[in-house]
Amino acid sequence: MAAWISPLQGRRMARARFKHSLAYRPVALALAVACLCTAGVAAQETTLTILAATIRENGYACETPKQARPDPEHSSPEEKAWIVDCETGAYRVKYMGDRRPDVTPLHK
Repeated sequence: MAAWISPLQGRRMARARFKHSLAYRPVALALAVACLCTAGVAAQETTLTILAATIRENGYACETPKQARPDPEHSSPEEKAWIVDCETGAYRVKYMGDRRPDVTPLHK
């Protein structure tokens, strides 16, 4: 048979459990932020890998891409353009719907 707990004891116990649960909130928040940051980095690396593969498929060398950034000047709602910096040079990659992506070497 369970021991009888007065309402005052019940409130004290609930308050103690609540304070105990607050102690873990900073840890949970830090883990959530770390996961979100890691997901962003992984998405950026995937985009960079796909763009580098597109450049190689078009006959250019891009084994180790360094950076990729959107090119709003050459983009439109239907066509997305990216500038990719590789160890051998820079390229503009433009995706145009169902057509093959256009890769243009950029001279620095």
